[in-house]
Parts: sequence; C-alpha cells; structure tokens
Amino acid sequence: MKRETKKRIERIAIKAYSTLGMRDYARIDIRLRDRIPYVLEVNSLPGLMKGHSDLTKMAEACKLGYSGLIMKIVKNAINRYYLNDKLNYKTV
Repeated sequence: MKRETKKRIERIAIKAYSTLGMRDYARIDIRLRDRIPYVLEVNSLPGLMKGHSDLTKMAEACKLGYSGLIMKIVKNAINRYYLNDKLNYKTV
C-alpha cells in the first residue's frame, strides 16, 4: 500500500472516531474501492479476547501487544478523569 493511501486511511479513521465521540478505543472498519477509503462500520466496543478478536490481533501486528493495548485503554480512561494528575504505568 502506498504511504499516501495509508495516511489518508489513518486521517479518515481518526476523523470518524472523533466525529462520533468515541473514547478510549474503537475499531473503524474501512474498505478501499478504486483507491478511495470508505468507512463501513465503527465498532464502539470491539471484543478484547486475546488472540481471537480483531483488535487484539491488530495490536500484536503493530508490536503494541495485548498487554500494551489493555494498558493504553486503562491509562486513557484514568487520565480522562484525572486530567491534572497524569499517571504513568508500565505494562506487565
């Protein structure tokens, strides 16, 4: 995939996420047709079953890993409620 296409997909996914008011995590399903990305679905609560769910497979593929994914979700939620007291966590 061309870098330009990848960047366009990322921008569209982020825009869909923000426009719909998603928080912490979601899965944005996008398909390319004639090199044009289309948002098919926004899953606001995708499964987190390790090694089975698409989101966990994506986390493994990008080196974030399952533990990193879960810790990012938890950290984002905590920081949202304690904006002045940013907390630091290490993945286990």
